[in-house]
This record gives sequence, C-alpha cells and structure tokens, in this order.
Amino acid sequence: MTPAGCEVVAGKASGTADCVLKTSPAMFTRIVKEAYTPTAGEFMSGTVKSNNVALLMTFQKVFQLSGDGS
Repeated sequence: MTPAGCEVVAGKASGTADCVLKTSPAMFTRIVKEAYTPTAGEFMSGTVKSNNVALLMTFQKVFQLSGDGS
C-alpha cells in the first residue's frame, strides 16, 4: 500500500511484502464487510496469520474497517 494506491493479490505473494495476511475467504470477508478485528486466539490457533500485526491494524484504519468508528 502506498499513497497512490494498493495491490491485493490472491495466492502467494511474489517479492517481499511488508504485511501479509493469510486467512480463509470467509474470515477476510468478515474483516472487510463487518469491520471484524481478529482475536488473539484466532492468531494463536492459526485461523489468521500475519507477519506484521501492527501493519494489519493499519490496514483496518486506512480502509476505516474498525468497529469503533475510528
């Protein structure tokens, strides 16, 4: 993601990504459409995986996906 835009690619990322999200299509849809924030348990169980949780939270903020209106 840059100020000029972002790229979303299905499948394995090519090159180096600052933040990778690995989850099911259903969970991704829930995060995007319902402003759902995955729990620590979902990360620990492997339901949601990321190499950088802080940047994943930034993703939610950039696209105004947080459930608290921020």
